[in-house]
Amino acid sequence: MDLTSPNLRLTLDTLDDALFHRLPLTAAEREAFTLSILSLQIPSGPHTGMFNHGAAGRETAPRLFTGERLVTLLAARHTLLIDSARLLTLSGVKTGAVTRALELASHKMEARCYASFCTVGECRYLTVAFMRYLIASAPPGGGHRLDSLFNRLVAHRDGQGKWGSFPFYYTLLMLSESELPQAAEERLYTAPACAALLDRPWKDDPLSRRRKTLLERTINGATHFKSALHLT
Repeated sequence: MDLTSPNLRLTLDTLDDALFHRLPLTAAEREAFTLSILSLQIPSGPHTGMFNHGAAGRETAPRLFTGERLVTLLAARHTLLIDSARLLTLSGVKTGAVTRALELASHKMEARCYASFCTVGECRYLTVAFMRYLIASAPPGGGHRLDSLFNRLVAHRDGQGKWGSFPFYYTLLMLSESELPQAAEERLYTAPACAALLDRPWKDDPLSRRRKTLLERTINGATHFKSALHLT
């Protein structure tokens, strides 16, 4: 696996793709990823804890893992921050440098509105990204926080299998990563909408394959959850 891209978002996407498809990562690959991301964290100044995207100039046309385009600089910067922290955690590499990097990143994230749920503009995207981070990192008190965040997400159900203006496929991704009962309930809620989307014609490209996989996983998860409910 090539983790040598100078573009941090591409590196994160590569790692996320491996985890999404449940591919094994060698210890050397995990360490290479960790060193790559650590090298791009800003160590001091007003942006301490944030991450440079690695290429010269402003990042152009950034997207979430599920393809939703990011328009604002805030969303572009903070998705790099949140995803870097999440994937550093999932890398399994435990060093003093990683611990320090996560402390700096956590301090930056906790100061933002999305850490307590935000429905303004692209902060909706960051809220879902932060929920992914909490699911992956399982910090002390994280379960209680996720309960609260899920309850607020439920309040945004639109009755059509979605959650208003929250990014649909990215929300499905977050739900697929959680084993909490609230996530299972949301998969059950959205399963009919996923089935309808899955019946449509699809292109054969990496992004479409990711989205189709998410739809299938959501439907399967909802089916299993429904069966378990009938057995109790």
